[in-house]
Amino acid sequence: MAPSTTDEKTETSNPTTDLTTSNGNSCSSKLPTWINEENFRNVLEESVPGYKKTLNFEVKETGGGGENYASMMMRVKAKVELQDGSTKDIAFMIKTVPEGELEAPMVKMMGLFPKETLMYGKYLREFEETYRSVGKEVTFGPKFYKLKNDPGVEYVLLEDISTRGFKNMNRQNGLDKEHIKSVLKIVAELHAVSAVRFVQKGDYEESFMLSPFRNETRENLEAMMKPLLKIQVDCLSKQETGSKYLPKLKPIFDKTTEKYIEFGELNLNDFNVIVHGDLWTNNIMFRHNDEGKREETILIDFQLSKFATPAVDLFYFLLSSASLDIKVSCFDEFIQYYHDNLVENLKLLNYPKKIPTLKQLRMDLMKYSFWSIAAVTGILAAVLLDPNENACMNNFFDENQEASDFQRQLFNNPRYIKHLDVLLPWMDKMGFLDD
Repeated sequence: MAPSTTDEKTETSNPTTDLTTSNGNSCSSKLPTWINEENFRNVLEESVPGYKKTLNFEVKETGGGGENYASMMMRVKAKVELQDGSTKDIAFMIKTVPEGELEAPMVKMMGLFPKETLMYGKYLREFEETYRSVGKEVTFGPKFYKLKNDPGVEYVLLEDISTRGFKNMNRQNGLDKEHIKSVLKIVAELHAVSAVRFVQKGDYEESFMLSPFRNETRENLEAMMKPLLKIQVDCLSKQETGSKYLPKLKPIFDKTTEKYIEFGELNLNDFNVIVHGDLWTNNIMFRHNDEGKREETILIDFQLSKFATPAVDLFYFLLSSASLDIKVSCFDEFIQYYHDNLVENLKLLNYPKKIPTLKQLRMDLMKYSFWSIAAVTGILAAVLLDPNENACMNNFFDENQEASDFQRQLFNNPRYIKHLDVLLPWMDKMGFLDD
């Protein structure tokens, strides 16, 4: 669901090159023909002072299997000539709707691209200006651009911040304590300013106030989840720790659709914020200095953002992306660190309502503990999977042999089982597995 710093699968300077893999698997794709120099002319003129003409224009699909799921991600590189005769290299990231039979309808049903366009084009810039007005500089995401000519498909176009030294960390190793805290800091800043904005200006657009998981989408959700859950239960039943906790997990799995609908429903009596919604390692980029010290953290991929309890981001991020040695042992420390930063920013922004206490936050984590199960039995398996050419959204939810084989790879992965051996006992002790 995010750009990756892994090597691109295919290199080409021709934007119409066929990228379909030779084995014809369901994750193959082609580069869209509308991504070309002519359509990018206004963006190049806007982003390059003194632009004269384009000398070279190149498009590459980026990220291998297991790095992107809800989008087709591409890197655009251009060499341009300036008015003074010098040249400049510039790069962008662009993502668009995948073409898979299951992927495209799901992405459109959930309204992912319009929502992300609002986040980059409106809210993140508004939030940054709010902080600037109280003397604090915060950058939440990359620069956002729009093509002058509408290509007739949904897309998001951003600066390529890898050219400024930003990169992803290894998703399978997980993040250490310093990087975890840097993410919790910027997430607390995002949550705080979005809560203040809600009090000042009222509801966000309906797409942020409504969960994608509701009665209207029940049928699609059930159809997608059923084959995946069947294989997951089978895999768990053959694992020592999985089989031990399956009696508690199975009833929850049997009501997965109802659980997503129930816990996705907005409760305005809670403390709510704009959550990132898909907060895992590949959707976070870091910039380090020459000595390897982290200097800046930035968030990307806001397709699943919504107005909800902070518990969504906290469970999703900490259980998917912290290294295993600190995931459980430092969980309470991380929650307190997040709360300290949340309070600091709410006070800075003169939040007019009662600021949630640490006790209240912990109570909300218990109330919404289903999101811990969703993270551990869902995104975590994808995070820990080795790079895989069959890793795409189609194969998460389809029922053919290729999809079934991929799903078993997810849940039988020794690295994932090692995490379950630590997480399931802890979750049971915390009461998160109680239905």
